[in-house]
Amino acid sequence: MLALVAAAIVGGLLFAALKPVVEARTPTQYFRVKDGEGVRQVLERAEAQGLLNSSAAVRLMNRLSEQPGTIRAGTYELSPSMTGQELLGALLRAAPVRQDVLIREGLSAIETARILANKRVADKKAFLELCRDPKQLSHLPNFVIARKGLEGYLFPDTHNLPPLLGARDAAEQLLSTFEQKVYKPLGSPTPQK
Repeated sequence: MLALVAAAIVGGLLFAALKPVVEARTPTQYFRVKDGEGVRQVLERAEAQGLLNSSAAVRLMNRLSEQPGTIRAGTYELSPSMTGQELLGALLRAAPVRQDVLIREGLSAIETARILANKRVADKKAFLELCRDPKQLSHLPNFVIARKGLEGYLFPDTHNLPPLLGARDAAEQLLSTFEQKVYKPLGSPTPQK
């Protein structure tokens, strides 16, 4: 009898913890999963941002349902009106948000930064700081003359730059496109420093 009462209490607590944070239907918000983050880290951040009642309850439910999986890095649309099970399902099965951003030819770094900020890709100031001092990037391509900044290397194209990507990843993606479409086709010439 005691085991049955304990099971009922645990079941009730788990049910309450998996309920939506907000019962009324609320708009989605962007949530960024970083490369290398595990399920536990992602769910704890979702709880801290008010998207879940209990990350521990969602992890337990996931273990009990035997549907383990990995969450791909990217930006997702989530809502506090999702149940814990719905939120986890969206993270495990849904494709990350894709956002095409047009960077037109002839735009300055300031104009590019403004577009990225308007599309919620990156903070304008952080992006401009990287453009001025590209040594902050984790991978600086050979063709970039660091002391001259990134002006002229931000390749005009339609790029997949999802919301919340961040200044560093956005800059690295624009440089990668320049490398693939200009630098390598030219035979990877050595820049004159």
